[in-house]
Amino acid sequence: MEKETHIYQHYIPECYLKNFTIDDKGLFVYRKDNNSKVFPQSISNIAGEKRFYDIDDKFLLEEFKGKNKFIETEIFANCFEPVLSNLLQKIGELCHNWDKRNIYNNVLDDIELDNFAELIAIQYIRHPNFIEKYWQFHKEMYLKRTDIIRSFLLMANSKFKNENKLNLEFDEDYSSALHSNFILDNEWRYDIQNQLVKKIWIFYYTNNNVVTSDNPILLKPHLNKQASFFEGFGKKGVEIIFPINKNLILTILDEEYFSEQKDLHNTIQFLNEKKLREYNLHQYCFSNYEVYSASNNFEIIKKFVELNNGIDYFPIKPKINVY
Repeated sequence: MEKETHIYQHYIPECYLKNFTIDDKGLFVYRKDNNSKVFPQSISNIAGEKRFYDIDDKFLLEEFKGKNKFIETEIFANCFEPVLSNLLQKIGELCHNWDKRNIYNNVLDDIELDNFAELIAIQYIRHPNFIEKYWQFHKEMYLKRTDIIRSFLLMANSKFKNENKLNLEFDEDYSSALHSNFILDNEWRYDIQNQLVKKIWIFYYTNNNVVTSDNPILLKPHLNKQASFFEGFGKKGVEIIFPINKNLILTILDEEYFSEQKDLHNTIQFLNEKKLREYNLHQYCFSNYEVYSASNNFEIIKKFVELNNGIDYFPIKPKINVY
């Protein structure tokens, strides 16, 4: 019997996390609700869950049974993550040279930018927050559908009035199968990708420490009460924030609201201390549970928690309402 591999599966890839390390191996972790304690941890043991993408055989067609780890091994490990790793390495090297010579304006060519936009879309879709939202939507939709059917039955025949309300049970294992449908659906990726490529991309470099988290892709609104198209990536006034490595943050700006910054598109700019503190604090506020750093310096987070009466901040996760 073959030994099982790919048991612990990362929803934030190791090839991404290593760019925030000093030694390609470990990070300091700030975990919420842990009395502001910080601990070192190997990147192989963070931002993942056991068998997170595994699909139970009962949800697979006969010819695919036994290939439970297809999403983890074939889609992520063998397909998308090598491309992501190469792009992150290239961007990091360019920014390192920029720090020395200040000569680079075009960070990515058109093909690379298009590929990176797709990779950002994939990272967003593969995240636990995404499937949690749609799994809850899936269950609520079926519950509402059952209520509607029962209402029609009552209208047709009053004898159903005394019938017990149907009690639906959901197989929680199906959530990974549902997640795989989204991951393999090209339209979902392309819709987000197309929103990203038309925006203004600015790479911000700093000599100081950039942190990341277990939920690194942030969508920050700059206008109130705007329709949230394409998972928020098409929202007017949106700023998408994505740390790239321990010295670099990518911001992707709505091309209309931030039109005065279009000349900065695809360039490297210097990140001042105030903006660095702001972006690092965003990573904390939007994180599910953990923030990661190359150094044991989470003072801005600890100060925030202190001002919040010693209570860690947990974001309200978006949900889809079913009426």
